[in-house]
Amino acid sequence: MSDDRSDEQPPGDVDGSRKDPTAEDLLGHPELHPVVHRVLSATLERALAAEDSLLRGQAESLNQRKRLEREQERRVQLANEELIVQMLPALDNLRLCLEQATGVTTDPLVLGLRATMDELQGALISAGVEFIEAESGTAFDASIHEAVVQDRSSQLPANTVTRMLQVGVLYHDRVVRPVRVAVAMG
Repeated sequence: MSDDRSDEQPPGDVDGSRKDPTAEDLLGHPELHPVVHRVLSATLERALAAEDSLLRGQAESLNQRKRLEREQERRVQLANEELIVQMLPALDNLRLCLEQATGVTTDPLVLGLRATMDELQGALISAGVEFIEAESGTAFDASIHEAVVQDRSSQLPANTVTRMLQVGVLYHDRVVRPVRVAVAMG
């Protein structure tokens, strides 16, 4: 008598395709011994809990990495902001020098100062800095303006900018330095 078991199908292989039964399949099997059922149930619960714990750990790790990246980006932004604030007085001094040299266009010193100011402004702009100005006649906006002088002789309505005294600076949509202005008393 030959022991040929090639005709036998494994449990759960109803349609002939090889499919290993899942734990859920076995738990629902009517001939499962109660002890095996309890052991299998407990093992399944532990496996599901381990999978849940693993997924939660992966999610926490991903969140932690994103949080650290945001913190690092914010630290870099704050360091850049400090550097920008330190550079502004030099830029202001160049601007003042060039304002005093109005009408002088061919002097090599003036041309050099203008080129230096343009380079410095270009570098700041490429780093994300925006220079903000205020035109005479615009409404005073406390979110971007700083009133440093009240202009009593102006014919403009109260709380209107009469002149800009110093350019303001935005860095990543945050006011680093407000535009310093004179404001009409009205």
